[in-house]
Amino acid sequence: MMTNEQLDLCIQARAVVADEARWATGTRARTRTGTACDVHDAAAASFCYAGAALLVAGRGQEPAVNDAMAGMCRELGLGEDSGFPGHVNDTNSHSDFLAIIDRGIASARASRSLPGIIESALD
Repeated sequence: MMTNEQLDLCIQARAVVADEARWATGTRARTRTGTACDVHDAAAASFCYAGAALLVAGRGQEPAVNDAMAGMCRELGLGEDSGFPGHVNDTNSHSDFLAIIDRGIASARASRSLPGIIESALD
């Protein structure tokens, strides 16, 4: 199960790439002219999903981002060798990619509410 912090990071990263103009493929970040750059570069204008998560998390937070991406991978039922998020980001249309991320977020949210549902049923 993803932690609340991991889920929040995934939701915030999704918000960064929600606009297709802010979504990148093939690299973690690109400038407005399409040149690959570091996610923390002031010229960065578009991001892949992992790049967006790194941007949101801040410098030095790569381990936390890796944990969040692994959590999302589990929520989506993908194996560790699935290439998530890079392969999934780079081989789908923007709308299909967002739908995949939305499924993972919904799954993580559902797993949080499940204990409350079970407790209610036992009352």
